[in-house]
Amino acid sequence: MSQKPNKWSGKSRGGYTGYMIFIFLIRHLGLRAAYILLGFVSIYFIPFAPGSTAAVWDYYRRTLGYGRGKSILKLMRHYYVFGQTLIDRVAVENGMGDRFRYEFENYEPVKEMFERGEALVMIGAHFGAPVIGADFFGPYVSRMHLVMYDAEHRRVKEALDRFGQRLKIDVIPVSDDPLASILDIKAALDRNDCVSFMGDRFLEGHRTFEADFLGRKARFPQGPYLIAERMQVPVIFFFATREGRRTYRFRFEIAEPRTQGRRDGRECFSKFLPVLEQEVRRRDSQWFNFYKFWN
Repeated sequence: MSQKPNKWSGKSRGGYTGYMIFIFLIRHLGLRAAYILLGFVSIYFIPFAPGSTAAVWDYYRRTLGYGRGKSILKLMRHYYVFGQTLIDRVAVENGMGDRFRYEFENYEPVKEMFERGEALVMIGAHFGAPVIGADFFGPYVSRMHLVMYDAEHRRVKEALDRFGQRLKIDVIPVSDDPLASILDIKAALDRNDCVSFMGDRFLEGHRTFEADFLGRKARFPQGPYLIAERMQVPVIFFFATREGRRTYRFRFEIAEPRTQGRRDGRECFSKFLPVLEQEVRRRDSQWFNFYKFWN
């Protein structure tokens, strides 16, 4: 068994193996069969992924302060909901987007930005299922680029390539040397495209902010917020959460422009953090960080 993960390795759960299994099931047996299998898979992960289980247990017991019984139920639900979002994402990527229902919050002003062809930075988190919005963005998706750590991207791409598929949103991979990705990000914004970041995970050796998050000290990557401020483009916070039976809620928050201070990303980060905390408290079982997040 693996030890408790003290930091994120750059790879997410639900990579190659998960995609392979669920793509096969959805194609040959349908969504219902995938959801049924998921019940067994989520129970399996509790004892056989001890590092992830310990991290999620710490989240419910120490961070959110739930009792032992409630934390056990939350732990089981956490794995199950994560699997649901993975299945739903695979289903959407297989042309089943019309089987899901979508709700929107504050989308109209963002849509106007897309229609004007403005350069945009979108910041979300490993929370809910942000990539499932690819179908929702319709013609605008061709102008969108998702910044993703290279190890995480390669695992997902390998599984999709095996079935002749690809992510609908273009990916800008980030390796240990981020210079090339920074140039790609700048080029995309110079073309008035939209660049999307996950604003909650970092690799060791990269610059971070430390802040109180859900009552405990945690570190966050500085890069997305630094780029957003220095490029001086509109910033949108974006979340996609699973609300019920095949229903997703898309929430957009437009960050107010910088008014003063140095462009070190801290002002943008300070606006993002309370929005993320609000979403996590509202849907705590959709916070998908399976490693020791808090210091």
